[in-house]
Amino acid sequence: MLISAFIAYQMLDVGQWLSVKALATNIDKLRGFEAEFGFLGPAVFFVVASIAIVINVPTAIVIAIAAMIYGPFGAIILGTLCFSLAIVIMFYIAKVADQGLIKRIIEKYLPRTNNYIQDTNLHTIINLRLIFFALPPINWMLAILCTRFSSYFWGSVIGALPNIVVFSWLGGTLVEVIREGRSLWFWNTPELIAPTALGISLAILSILLKKKTGGDN
Repeated sequence: MLISAFIAYQMLDVGQWLSVKALATNIDKLRGFEAEFGFLGPAVFFVVASIAIVINVPTAIVIAIAAMIYGPFGAIILGTLCFSLAIVIMFYIAKVADQGLIKRIIEKYLPRTNNYIQDTNLHTIINLRLIFFALPPINWMLAILCTRFSSYFWGSVIGALPNIVVFSWLGGTLVEVIREGRSLWFWNTPELIAPTALGISLAILSILLKKKTGGDN
C-alpha cells in the first residue's frame, strides 16, 4: 500500500493534487495551530489523540500527525503515550460492557481475526501487535478478550513499539524532506533509506509471524 501510494504520488495526477509545496504549507499551518496552545500544546495533543484512538481513528494516522508537528522523536514519545492511555481506557470500557454478547459478535462477524486470538498471554499479545499493530478491530478485541491487565498492557506496548518507531521515524523524515522541497527518491535522499528498510523488515516479520500464528491455529 505504501509503495503504491508513493508511485501514485510521483507518477500520477495525485502528485499534482498533493504537491510538495501544498504539503509543506499544510505542515507549517498544522505546526502553527499547535503553537497557539503554547506549552500546553503537547498536553492538548496527548488528550485529543488518545481519545481519537479510542474512537477508532487509526493509530498510524495519529503518529503521522505527531511526526508532522513534533518530529520523529517527539512522535515516538507522544505516540507511545497516546497509545498506552488509549488501550487502558479501552480495557476498562470493555470490562464494563456485556462480555458475553460482544464475544459472540466477534466470533460471528470477525472469525478470521478471532482465530488469531486463541490465547491472551504476554507472548501472544506481543506477536499480535507486531502483526496487526493497532488496527481498530484488534484494539477492541484484545481489550475484550484479555483478562489480565498486565499481560494486555505490556504485551501491547512492547509489540506496538517497533511500529511506532517506524511510523515516527519515516513520517518525521518525510515531513522534513517535503518541507525542504527535496526529492522523495532514495538515491537523492539517503536519509530515507534506513527508516524505509526498517519498515520493510518489520512488514516481512509481520507476514512471517502471521503465517506462523495462522499455522499454529
